[in-house]
Amino acid sequence: MTILPELIRQRRTVNLFTAQSVPDALITQLLETAVYAPNHKLSEPWRFVLLDSTAKLEYAALRREYAIQQGKNPQSIYQMFLQIPAFVFVIMHESADKTRRDEDLAATAALIQNLILLAQDKGLASKWSSFPDLPEFRTWLSLAEQESVVGVIHLGYPAQIPPDKGRTPAQERISILKGK
Repeated sequence: MTILPELIRQRRTVNLFTAQSVPDALITQLLETAVYAPNHKLSEPWRFVLLDSTAKLEYAALRREYAIQQGKNPQSIYQMFLQIPAFVFVIMHESADKTRRDEDLAATAALIQNLILLAQDKGLASKWSSFPDLPEFRTWLSLAEQESVVGVIHLGYPAQIPPDKGRTPAQERISILKGK
């Protein structure tokens, strides 16, 4: 087990995974802990979707069609999505109240960070990706009108870990507001 500061600093967005599968039971175990993210009024606005092998093929095909619309190479996009061992769709119910929606979005993002760090601690790598908010994608995922995908987490065992790109030191971004 890695200590938390090291785990945070060693986390990388990984695009290349080995072919080794990630058991749904392990993902469920990670999510059981990840849900302990800070969550104002315990609204727990999230739900999760995992893909079986057929759904994974469907998702890769959807991404291939989307690549055509974007003018990208559809076959390379299709192959890229096929090589990802597991996907976790993190879906959030969107409250009509803006303040609640903002709080829920922050809580869901914290949950995703928990998931990514917990996965890393188990030797997994990840990528937090977006989900096209298009009718065909929403229909495929059976999203309700008041739901959105906060992130699609790609999970697998890393084939290659990118180098540290560094961060701007927090000290350079700190200001102190002095009372009047």
